[in-house]
Amino acid sequence: MMGMITQKNGFPLFGVQIVFEEPRDWKGEIIVVGRTADLPGELLNSVPLKVLSEGKVPYPVVRSWDTELTVAFSQQVSEFGSGTGALMQFESPYRIGRSVVLLTASNEQDLATMGQAILDPGVQGAINGDLVLVELKSPEYKTTALRVGNQYTTGDRGEITRVEAYLYANPRVFRTILYGSILALALVAFIGLRSYRRKRVRSKEQVMPQ
Repeated sequence: MMGMITQKNGFPLFGVQIVFEEPRDWKGEIIVVGRTADLPGELLNSVPLKVLSEGKVPYPVVRSWDTELTVAFSQQVSEFGSGTGALMQFESPYRIGRSVVLLTASNEQDLATMGQAILDPGVQGAINGDLVLVELKSPEYKTTALRVGNQYTTGDRGEITRVEAYLYANPRVFRTILYGSILALALVAFIGLRSYRRKRVRSKEQVMPQ
């Protein structure tokens, strides 16, 4: 997996550290490879797809040919199914603005097969969004790419405030605030113009001869 990322980037991943415990103090990007049963609790709370216990499982839904692929959710209580691997990306629960790339499957055999599957050109070409599900039936892997997680800003925040980062990650809230501000300004302008008109009418009535 790191070899594939190195190939895509065009330069080695300098500064990589390989650890077998939860990287709570790591300040950079994180790559996690492991069985779903071995994943740390904080990661499980952040992943786009809940892979253990009760969770919401996304299913792709296409409304029409010219619309974006959306998802519907179904509740299930089970472990991530065998014969399927997942590649996910989400914001690190340990540091704001950093990403976690997770490669996982329910057992060691599927995990090894998933490692081979991501080297397949067809699978690589289908990787998109923040969740990729791969049915591990070699040599024809069936891949489903979805976008189901929350948006987030990456890198050091610089001059971006937490409020700006929150609004970016929640575009509906931003649009609501924007439309509300426009309506409020329009209302203030309307009230101001009406008051100004009343004053002008009163002043004209006062100067008109009786």
